[in-house]
Amino acid sequence: MTDPAFVSCPGLTDDELRQVLRELKAARTEPLRIHRALKVCNRVADWHQVMWHVARHRLTRIEDHEPLLDVLAETATIDPASSPDLPQIAAELLARLPDDRDHGLPSGWNQHVDDLVFALYRRDRRPFLALRPNLPPRLRCALDFVRDRVGERLADDERADVLTMLLAHAGSVGLTRFDYLRLVDDEGEVQDLMIESADEVRAVALRFGSGDAWDDGLVAEVRKNRWTRFDDVLPALIRLPLGELLALLLPHRLSAGLLHALLSDRSDDDEALRAAALTLPADSDGAWLRHGLAETLKARTTPPVEQCAVQLTRAGPERMRLIKLLATRTPLGVQGARAAIEAVPAEVSSGMPADAARSSPPPSRPWAASSS
Repeated sequence: MTDPAFVSCPGLTDDELRQVLRELKAARTEPLRIHRALKVCNRVADWHQVMWHVARHRLTRIEDHEPLLDVLAETATIDPASSPDLPQIAAELLARLPDDRDHGLPSGWNQHVDDLVFALYRRDRRPFLALRPNLPPRLRCALDFVRDRVGERLADDERADVLTMLLAHAGSVGLTRFDYLRLVDDEGEVQDLMIESADEVRAVALRFGSGDAWDDGLVAEVRKNRWTRFDDVLPALIRLPLGELLALLLPHRLSAGLLHALLSDRSDDDEALRAAALTLPADSDGAWLRHGLAETLKARTTPPVEQCAVQLTRAGPERMRLIKLLATRTPLGVQGARAAIEAVPAEVSSGMPADAARSSPPPSRPWAASSS
């Protein structure tokens, strides 16, 4: 007996399509199985079209299937005109996105969904705008986030709502979970804006509000203490009074290195840190934070193992990891390390003249990075 929900796919036998669906089901828990699904497609059936056939007829649940969403986003970006109904499929998919939280972007809105909606909204916005009035408020706001980035002018209240949503997301889940955000620049070209640091997140947010609104709003979000991404909230942590900062840090158990990096960008003196350490609770969270403060104080009084010049010729995709390494292994601090990275190629000297460093590199420089 034929499954009434099953719709045959041109170019594939029904058995081949069922094999594709089995592999897609397995790919939910084993993402690499998506490649097996693609390999089933023969020379007659283009795998792009097969995946959209699955989405079009909802032969499997798409809205929370990250590997399949990744494939659909890629194909939509490469060839959004491959079928005239792709924007309609994506708009209907958007309306079904899961959401299990009450702040920030909807929980189902990930990198792949953002790429998919961006590509197909640019192709044909009509299906999305037709559904927009019936979307839940935060999903509607997420769509407005895309609308702005494709070049539409939002109303003032829409911009304010997007800013509020981005603040809540940065102060909880973290916008740096996105690798990048796509936008259309002033020349009409699509650009990938990297989202790896608080400064880059702030640059996106300034499309929707003032710098003061973002900075003050981020402090307010940090005080709710639901943040999970240190890089998103670092500027707000720097602004907090020391006592309040330590109280917020207790449950997060930052590594001694991250704590040192944070305190390196603040003006708290050693005596203030020692006094604050005495006020921490006697439980395990307090002991963890006291240890981090002790390590920070020790690092402040210990001279660098060796003085050298750090030459950065290319940071590449490991940029944030390199910033953290420099911030925790050298006296630069987070802001100094970030400035060094963003100025590549650059030389950051902590004592040894650059010429001497080039001609006589030390045998071991754990905080130095060089690539060509």
